[in-house]
Amino acid sequence: MSSLQRAYFQVELAVWFLLLGIANQARPYVFFFGIAPVWIWGIAILGFGIFGFIGARSIYVSHSQHVQALNLVERTLKDRQSDPHIFDEEKSKIERSISRLSRNMEANLFEIHPDFSLRSIDRLKKVIPAFLNEIQTEFDAKIRIGILGVYIGETLCRNLKLRWKFQSDSQDAVFPFLSSIIGSETDPCDPFQLARIFLMDFKEGRKQVKDYLKLFSKKAI
Repeated sequence: MSSLQRAYFQVELAVWFLLLGIANQARPYVFFFGIAPVWIWGIAILGFGIFGFIGARSIYVSHSQHVQALNLVERTLKDRQSDPHIFDEEKSKIERSISRLSRNMEANLFEIHPDFSLRSIDRLKKVIPAFLNEIQTEFDAKIRIGILGVYIGETLCRNLKLRWKFQSDSQDAVFPFLSSIIGSETDPCDPFQLARIFLMDFKEGRKQVKDYLKLFSKKAI
């Protein structure tokens, strides 16, 4: 259960406490025989107040974290310095990073049963809320964008017979592979930019993937 789901459960519990008091007021001694209605009202109001406050506060905190995560995602990748002309050693390093992420998708995206099918891109919607909840720094944002970007890119490569074009970001020693693209020189596709869009607006990300599918294969998911 996510933090937001817990918050809504707490609010729902508060409402049930209030309904308990109302029901007991309408039919005294029916639900709680032998207990004075004033005590039931006291318990109901106390429960409503406690769980209502905790739930409302949790929703506010969760919403604030969500907004902060979206701001971090929005800023990520804006300062990339893509260099397509890299030495073989750097190219091999980036290729290994992407290959390693591809092999670990079963662990990173186990919720969607990552089989690299085109239809599995729709299932990414299941992990977006959890990914956003985990983003507290720009480093966190790059990790999640890296995972989603490699999965989207590798899925398109496998199904549309595209290839990775390994590029490096000289300004980012930790995530230089985030500058890599797929496709061709004339029709490039930036899977990491797509991943960023997916995190910010899943429907828009899905739309852009469909546009690339039409461009590269003339078929839809």
